[in-house]
Amino acid sequence: MFKKETIVFCFFPFKGVYYTPVDLGYIVGLMEKKGVDKYKIEIISHPLSFYDNERDIRDGIGGCVESIISKKPKAVFFFADNINWSSIYAFERASKIANELKKINSFLFVGLQSYKIHPGHIEKNYRQKIFDCLVLDDPENSFLSIDQILNKRYVEGVTYCEAGSGGKSGSFDTVGRKNITEGNFLDHIPSPYLGGFFDDYLSSEMRKNDNDFTAFLYSSRGCKFGCFYCFRSIKYEQFRFFSAKRFYDEIEYIYKKFGIGRFFVLDDAFVFSKERIERFIEEYDKRKEKTDLDNIRLFVCARPEQLDEEMLQLLRKINVVWIQVGLQTVNPGLQNYMLRSNEMKKFQEIALIAKNNNIKLLVDVILGLPYDTIDFFKKTIDFAISLGPRTIQVKQLYHCPGTRFFAEKKKYGLVPENMEKDFFLPYVKEAAGLDRSYYKEAFDYLMEKAESNKGMRWKIMTREGILISKDSNFIF
Repeated sequence: MFKKETIVFCFFPFKGVYYTPVDLGYIVGLMEKKGVDKYKIEIISHPLSFYDNERDIRDGIGGCVESIISKKPKAVFFFADNINWSSIYAFERASKIANELKKINSFLFVGLQSYKIHPGHIEKNYRQKIFDCLVLDDPENSFLSIDQILNKRYVEGVTYCEAGSGGKSGSFDTVGRKNITEGNFLDHIPSPYLGGFFDDYLSSEMRKNDNDFTAFLYSSRGCKFGCFYCFRSIKYEQFRFFSAKRFYDEIEYIYKKFGIGRFFVLDDAFVFSKERIERFIEEYDKRKEKTDLDNIRLFVCARPEQLDEEMLQLLRKINVVWIQVGLQTVNPGLQNYMLRSNEMKKFQEIALIAKNNNIKLLVDVILGLPYDTIDFFKKTIDFAISLGPRTIQVKQLYHCPGTRFFAEKKKYGLVPENMEKDFFLPYVKEAAGLDRSYYKEAFDYLMEKAESNKGMRWKIMTREGILISKDSNFIF
């Protein structure tokens, strides 16, 4: 029996934050299902922290390099996108680790997987021969052709530093979104949960967190909206689904084996249609007594257009107890960025109905949208507070490759920070219609409101600083 060669997959969670690398599990599961068993896949976690200083980063990189080298791998792939927050992007960290690996072994094949990459990023690294390849969309399909990748042969969605026979090097085109329809299912991808792939990981996390852990699930991929600033709208070119049966098979397995009852559903927009939610209710009702599903709690994301009294009542039937909705701004002239009309009355209705159905709200706001004004930003924060959410999340606009704002940055006067953070996309420091006073006054107003509204949880991410306030009622 021959000894399998090792390939290392390296991902980047946050310290102290619930995280399960579901996307990596899909890749490994599909490789095993399709008989790609020539290699042994080792997964290494390289934690990130909001508070890493240069010394911690340097020491962390050294530790990660040592862990990777100890596996004696044939190849290493870094997964730069964090599924927790769309602003998280470990490209710089991955580049530093890859550079150190190449110093030790210049023949080691080092790849990068990212949805947020753009030619300017990767071409610089290609010139310096840090990365050998970049894997883009639907990576589990690309990794089925791992031999071709390692030999730098053509694989759809993969580019190379130096093209081999039939390989594709250099730049690439962003794939546009296709027409979005229901019926294209993803159940052919083996579940990393049902296959036991995450058993050791979940057991370890439960011990580490005193049996207090939130597991991540997908029920769909894709987004049918395409907001100007959001990478999620370009992450997948099609809207596709896992079945309700698959969804609850995973919940049952995780709950029965590990006692985990809280689930963060990673879908960009969980509510696709009334008919789909009704199928979830049917599946829930079949199982609820046998599995005690009344103890299950779901956190989902939804657009305001998808929510009304009937839908919120349907969601409550499957124990959706948290919903994240994107307010972003009350400025009527900027609603086109979210491809919607002015929905402020709709938000008020949602907040009232959610409260009546014991569903907690997390409301998103963006600071620094082009052509915003400080008066409208203050009105946005005041309006968000008036909705009575449990959490208000405010993010300064960041420069996200692949989005419409990125493609049309001159039109919208977008100027990102010159120096990128080690694991953040760069914040936009200038935008059309905004001056420096806007950013300072907006940040000061946020701090004032967070201080005077301590009954709710605040999550603020700006170039001036990061605030995550505590709220004993946040646990769902």
